[in-house]
Amino acid sequence: VTFDSEEEMVVSGSSGGTIKVWDLNSERMQKSYNSGHKTNVTCLDYHPFGNFFCSGSADTQVKVWDLRKKSYLQTYKGHTKHVNTLKFSPDGRWVVSGGGDGIVKLWDLTAGKQMEDFTKHSGEITC
Repeated sequence: VTFDSEEEMVVSGSSGGTIKVWDLNSERMQKSYNSGHKTNVTCLDYHPFGNFFCSGSADTQVKVWDLRKKSYLQTYKGHTKHVNTLKFSPDGRWVVSGGGDGIVKLWDLTAGKQMEDFTKHSGEITC
């Protein structure tokens, strides 16, 4: 679960792979995304400047979503096990993810590709 920077919206993910966007002011669901992840959504983060969020899943993928669209914008593949955690950089240019494979990955949103692997952990990345 994650808040937007204005604390007006919440994004939640489920064990079935569904992501829902909730409007806190109206107390209603605004959107539901059913076609992104094949299994459990394990982590979410809202972009610091709104309109975007990212999700990680047990399907090993990181996805970036545009709230103005009906689907994801980009899929990042590289983890070999579930994605446990992810976070946008404060300037919104990067996403970092950590997984059950023990690897922290740095993704460049502008270039649309993985930039770095950090592999010095001996176990899975949990936070």
